[in-house]
Amino acid sequence: MTTLVNPRNERRARGYALPAGPQPRRRRPVVSDRAIRQYQPVAVMPSRARFLTVAAALGLVLAVVVGKLVMIQGVQHDRFEALSVGQTRHTFKLAATRGSILDRHGRDLALSINKKTIYADPSMVEDPLGAAKALAPILTLPVRDVQAKLTQSGRFVYLARKVDDAVAKQIAGLHLAGIASTTEAARLRPANTLAANLIGQVGLDNDGLGGLERQYESELKGEPGSISVDADRHLNRIATGEAKVQPSVAGDDLVLTIDRGLQYEAERLLSAQIVATRAKGGLALVMNTATGDVLAMANLSAGKPGGTVEPSARNTAVTDVFEPGSVNKLITMAGALEDGAVSVGDRMLVPDRLKVGNHVFSDHDPHAPITWGPTDIMRESSNIGTIMIGQRLGRER
Repeated sequence: MTTLVNPRNERRARGYALPAGPQPRRRRPVVSDRAIRQYQPVAVMPSRARFLTVAAALGLVLAVVVGKLVMIQGVQHDRFEALSVGQTRHTFKLAATRGSILDRHGRDLALSINKKTIYADPSMVEDPLGAAKALAPILTLPVRDVQAKLTQSGRFVYLARKVDDAVAKQIAGLHLAGIASTTEAARLRPANTLAANLIGQVGLDNDGLGGLERQYESELKGEPGSISVDADRHLNRIATGEAKVQPSVAGDDLVLTIDRGLQYEAERLLSAQIVATRAKGGLALVMNTATGDVLAMANLSAGKPGGTVEPSARNTAVTDVFEPGSVNKLITMAGALEDGAVSVGDRMLVPDRLKVGNHVFSDHDPHAPITWGPTDIMRESSNIGTIMIGQRLGRER
């Protein structure tokens, strides 16, 4: 026998509170055909297939990476190494010590010493105008010129090269950010202007510009060295990088036949004569006739009569051509004495005029016919007397 139970009574029996009155009938949701088509079930790839797909993709990526590494480390190793070195390797020149110039006794005429050079890193200068105002009086430069250098682009600019130690100490005492100093070789002549035009001069980079400094440049300058380090763009050393040093080779010393003492005396006496005679300049050459060694070579100029005597701009004793003039009389007299054509005690009548061929010769200072010996002829620089002695030597001599 089947018993029918009213759902409301059953809920009461179970302790449910039923709302009063009739309950509304629940409606089933209606799904449109369009929604059914939109949410069709998607086929899911089996897990093994997904694993194989991911593994294949990773393998392909790994193969590309390995292939690239092979290309970089193997096939194109040299090329990429060169690119790396070009970006990190910094090479700096190490200047060679220039050789000294010495006199015949080993005394210095020119040598190299260390001097301080002041430079700036404009990117580190905090107050360019203030720094320029502090530096300009010490460097004896206009403030605007110093400020222009401190505001340049780049990380290095020279402010003053090869300054005195006192100047370098003053600048160091300012403790200015971005201002520093380095050491450079400078040329020093201990005897100041002595033989200046013979020795010559060098430029700021110690290259010979004139005189013996230029003529023997290859022997004096030496061979520069270098130092190569691995660093970043700010020149901070890379700890694992390389450092290679190629030492410089000092230049050779140049020993002259010049005697510094004789050079001083030659210049002193020549200067006195230029002043006494109000000459524009003069030169003097002291030579050992037995060996041909030049012991002194003085070249001085006053610019104008009565002007200040100072070394000539160039070594006129070897650069300019002069008519021998009376200097040649010494050669004639020396030859005659050596051959016995004349002796110191000989006497001869020297006329006021002498015709040789189609030419008539006379002495600089007119005189009546006079009896002179070789010594008198040399003292008076007699043209006629020298010609007469030359005639005794004969045409062949």
